Amino acid sequence: MVRVCTESLFTDPENDKGLLKIYNTNIVGGIVGAFNCSYNPEKSVSIQNVVAASNIEGLQGDRFAVYRYSNGELSVQIKVQKPVKKEL
Repeated sequence: MVRVCTESLFTDPENDKGLLKIYNTNIVGGIVGAFNCSYNPEKSVSIQNVVAASNIEGLQGDRFAVYRYSNGELSVQIKVQKPVKKEL
């Protein structure tokens, strides 16, 4: 079951120029998805926000994989590191 991240619950990402963050978990981990809902190919406007493992409530562990679809980059994030700034 996909859930909306707490910080996205009471926002309107289409009109507020923010990211819609959703997450899901299973017995071995979790995944966060961040979406630019106000994307318009005719207007080149990017949105900056933070995407982190802490967006997943109750997620345990110290090391997390981070995949950026936009450039195909895969990296490892340590829990104590700064969250990944995401620009979409």
